[in-house]
Amino acid sequence: MKKILSLSLLVLILASRGFAQSLPNSGFENWTNPTTPDGWTIKYSGTLNTLLPLSFAFGAKTTDAHSGSYALKVTPAMIAIGEGFTLPGIVQLGTVGTFNLDMNAMTDLMNLDFTNLNLEDLMQFRELVATGYPLSEAPSEVKFWYRYLPDGSDEVRISVIATQWNSMTNIPEVVASGTTTISEASHQYQQMNVAMNQSGASPICDTIRVLITVGGLNASVSSEFYIDDFSLKFNTWGISDHYESRLLIYPNPTKHFFKVGMVDDQVENYLEVLDGYGKLVLRAENITLNDQISTSNLTPGVYFVRLVQNNRALSSKLIIE
Repeated sequence: MKKILSLSLLVLILASRGFAQSLPNSGFENWTNPTTPDGWTIKYSGTLNTLLPLSFAFGAKTTDAHSGSYALKVTPAMIAIGEGFTLPGIVQLGTVGTFNLDMNAMTDLMNLDFTNLNLEDLMQFRELVATGYPLSEAPSEVKFWYRYLPDGSDEVRISVIATQWNSMTNIPEVVASGTTTISEASHQYQQMNVAMNQSGASPICDTIRVLITVGGLNASVSSEFYIDDFSLKFNTWGISDHYESRLLIYPNPTKHFFKVGMVDDQVENYLEVLDGYGKLVLRAENITLNDQISTSNLTPGVYFVRLVQNNRALSSKLIIE
């Protein structure tokens, strides 16, 4: 279990910047080919010591779905190097590059031990870490449907990390994260959730990453994990009272329009309004203190408003009646 946790940490260390909205191909209905689900990575390709081609896939498209036509089946994989060894099934949200590993880095990967990586080894793993996917607000909960046929003591771990890029340090900062572990067999599909733990005062993020691992050290290629129908839940837990007080929105509640305080008219800015599912429903640029932001096209409900200026984001909750 400790080594799988270190794999999640490796993903965070090598994470790159992103920016946009929502989770792609959540029901695994769209596939480029049987080992390439759109928006997700289950196949990794590259070279060993620059010369030996190496490719491994940790799953495939399956018609054994919870809903729709397809789902994702994840399994550990046997790697044909030397006498051969098994890697746990590793699935990531986003895309990866083409790797080139030397034997030292490959040994670390074989042993799932990344605790003593030097900088050179660390950089070799960069192309194995997926980009994640752009998201504007960290969800409070990530749900999915699964069934699991383990062999022996293999476990499944699903880790979700929402990050915000820090332009001062040039590293991503964790906004919220969560992990759930599945060890019991489930022959029928059932729903599971990953509860997200908030790390900061605001749920504002720019990237979400999902890491699925099936098995650990000495994983069995006979373990099968089926996953389908991801969904994100957004609650008001993400914005604390302290954080809300930093952005003035009035009138609030409102029916027809709102204004935003604390706007610096001397710099470029933009404002975004997101619904309860994290979907961007309104965007305005270079607003001023006197601007009335129309809500006539928005249905009644709870929304999140974000103002970005001076490389700083302020957020608050907006209620439309």
